[in-house]
Order: sequence, then C-alpha cells, then structure tokens
Amino acid sequence: MIREAILERQQARNLRLREESWQILAGGLFLAGQDVFVITRTGSGKTFCYQGPAMADLDGIILVLCGLINLQEDQVRAAKQNGIKAVALNEGTLSNARGLLDQVSGGAYEVVVVSPEFCSPSNHNWCKMTGSTEFSCRLKGIVVDEAHLIHAWRDFRPAYTNIHQLRIWYPSLPFMVLTATMTPYVRAFVHKSLRLKDGSAMIHRKVDRPEIYLSTHPT
Repeated sequence: MIREAILERQQARNLRLREESWQILAGGLFLAGQDVFVITRTGSGKTFCYQGPAMADLDGIILVLCGLINLQEDQVRAAKQNGIKAVALNEGTLSNARGLLDQVSGGAYEVVVVSPEFCSPSNHNWCKMTGSTEFSCRLKGIVVDEAHLIHAWRDFRPAYTNIHQLRIWYPSLPFMVLTATMTPYVRAFVHKSLRLKDGSAMIHRKVDRPEIYLSTHPT
C-alpha cells in the first residue's frame, strides 16, 4: 500500500523518491496500528518511515514531536520536497502566519510538527487544535523524533516525561519512535515512559559510520 502510494505520488508530481525496504516495513506497521521502534544512524532516512504513511493515507494527519526548531524546519522541508503538506507549529510560525492554527485544525496539513511542550492542556493552541473534530478524527499516528531525549532531557525539559499523556488521550493511535542512538537501558526506559504496547516492532539497523574514526600518530 505504501509503496504503491509512493509510486503514484512520484508520477503525479514528477518526484524522485528513493525508499528502502526497512522504511516501507516501518511505515506499513505504523499504518496498521502497531507501535514501532526505529534505530538507525543519522542521515539514513528515518523520517521517510512516517512520510510513507502520510502519502498512503491522504485523509490522515501524522503528529511529529521534535524538540528543536531547526530540526522541525528540517522535517518540514524534507516532507515538502516529497510532496507532503507539512507544517511546524512553534512561536515563530504561529506569530508570522495569521490563521495557520485554523488551517491545521481544519486538516489542511498531512504532517504537523510540534515540540513536547506544545502538547499540554495548558497550551491554548494545543487545546484549540486537538479540540477540533476534523483534526482529532483524522489524526492517524504519533511520531517521537530523537526519542533518546526522553531519557537524556528528562530533567532539563520535563515536558519529555509527559509525552505519555498522548497515549492516554489517544489510546488507539500507534507510536513511532525514531532515534540514531539508544542503549538497551534507555530503550527500556523509553518503552515504559511512552506506555508502548507489548509486542511493539523493532527495526534496529547498524549505526556504524566507518568514515568516522579516531586515530593516533606518534610524535
């Protein structure tokens, strides 16, 4: 289903998309409602794991949690290059684009990128967006990017420890957890923190970067 959607979008918009089998597998499991862990090196194409489902379910919305504005912008840029309607909601975009929140609440975007702090009942913008029937009914899944930060930044940014509330609010939606580095201990911590379902899928690819190494030379 995802592969067919990618090919269709390629033809319709004259795009050159290069997907790999592990990305299709991750996206297919996610689209089928299963929680998915994806651990693979930086630059390998983790974001395409949720872009595929966004292409396949044209009526759906995928919520992406990303804690750094520059990374949010990268996510949006990459999605747009692949023909996906994407937007980041942060202080900058909301103050510069009048009516943006209304557009998002009305389902105008396929991928919506926010910070963990945005997802709070005390945030008027979050309440307005999720209070929209159009948005909530079309929300198909939640992606946590740089998920190792749930452990690393638990004291620095406490909102990371509250991401599990999304599981409470949307118990039927699948989670996709993306990271380039995660020890077994941190993986267990994140699994418990996010209240991931038993039997969640794991896609763990090599993170070795042979072009990066340390060497010593005698003086």
